[in-house]
This record gives sequence, C-alpha cells and structure tokens, in this order.
Amino acid sequence: MRIAIIAVGSRGDVQPHIALGVGLQAAGHDVRLVTHTVFEALIHRLGLDFFPLAGNPRDIVEDEMGRAWIKSGGNSFLFFQRFSHIAEPLIQQATLDCWNACQGTELIVFSPLAICAVISVAEKLDVPFWIGAGQPLTPTGAFPSPFFPALPAWFSFGRRKYNWLTHTMSARLFWQLIKTPVNKARKDILNLPPLPSQWLYENMKGQGFPMLYYFSPSVLPRPADWSNENHVTGYWFLDDKMDWQPPAALVDFLA
Repeated sequence: MRIAIIAVGSRGDVQPHIALGVGLQAAGHDVRLVTHTVFEALIHRLGLDFFPLAGNPRDIVEDEMGRAWIKSGGNSFLFFQRFSHIAEPLIQQATLDCWNACQGTELIVFSPLAICAVISVAEKLDVPFWIGAGQPLTPTGAFPSPFFPALPAWFSFGRRKYNWLTHTMSARLFWQLIKTPVNKARKDILNLPPLPSQWLYENMKGQGFPMLYYFSPSVLPRPADWSNENHVTGYWFLDDKMDWQPPAALVDFLA
C-alpha cells in the first residue's frame, strides 16, 4: 500500500510519525514522509521517501508571534487565537504541498496540526485517513481537554459533563478561528465547497475521526466512552541506530 505520512510541528510532533513510517515500510508498505526540511537528513538516513513542506517550525516558534503563542498555553482562547494568526498564511501553501505530495497515495496518516490542510486533500483524492496524536483529543467524560483546567477534587457534581464539554468546546473554538483560511484553500486549490461552521465540532462530538493514539494505556487508560474509531497503540519509538552520547550536564542531572 502507498501511504503518505504528513507531520507538522516540532520534533515532538514529527519524530513519532517518522518511527511509524519506518515500521510501515518494514511491514512492506511504500511510505512517503511529508514534513519540514529540517527533518530531511534523518528521514533519508532511515531509508524513507521525503517530500518537503514549506516552513521551518523552529523559525515559527522562535519569532515574537510564536513565542507569544507558546506562552499562552494556559489560556485556551489565547492559545487558539494566536495559533490561528500563525497558521493563516501557512494553510494555503500547506494545502498545495500536501496535494502534490499525496498524488497516487492510498492512505494518509497525519499529525493533528496538519488537519487544516490534509482533511481537504483526503476528501479531494477520496482516500481514507487516520490522525496520529500523542495526546487525547477525542471527547470523553473521563478527563478534560488539555486546553482546559481540571475541576478541583472536591467538585464532583457534573464532572463528566464538564470534561466532555471542554473537548467539544476546544474543537468549536479552534475551527471558528481557522475556518476561513481553510475554506479559502479548499476553493482556490482544490475546487471544493466550504466546510460548514459546525464541521469540526460535529465530527469531534460524534467521534467521527479515526484516531491512532501513540501513548501507553498503562500511562493513560483508554476511556470507556471512546468509540471503536479510537485506538491506543502504545508509543511510536524511533529505533535510530546513530551513535549518541548524552551531554555531561544531562548525565549529571539524571544522576
């Protein structure tokens, strides 16, 4: 099977998907990694096909707007608002890059930040997709969204309902902030109709996205209210045989 893996973000977002690509290739599949050029040498060294995405994530998070975005992680509204300002000029190019990268593919796996571009490309190509995520995004009553605070231990009334709402509200807020540039890219590049205002909210609420969660169920048990579309696979570790020695400061810290 020809599989495109599209990873957008920092090394923490990208490296697990590279590890997945190595595993899929070892299983006999034809794999292409679509990501930032800063990872090109690693991907080639591991024997995978590489297709570049425009933009260097390090440049994005190190400029003034990027630093402000990272610092707003404790405030869900500011976090999504500032991300939308960063993402808006990149979505058009990312959609074009992903469209070119995925020609002839039969399956797409992508990191959550790539949803802005890849979901439309998968629709246009009429191919199935999976979202690979290292943190829980599917709504559940077991715990709140990472973008919202947990209720205090003494507050027991309505806890499950609150947790569920934090996930769906995160989806609603995120989509409202990126909907316009996503729909512009759909029209200009893919000649697709716009997605509706409740699209992401309804899909998240109905658990309509197939998810591969690369964390351990021993660390975070799979919630009982997740549908069969949500798979907790365990960690995607990269078995990179390149020799590496930890710096002395790290050894001292661990000791």
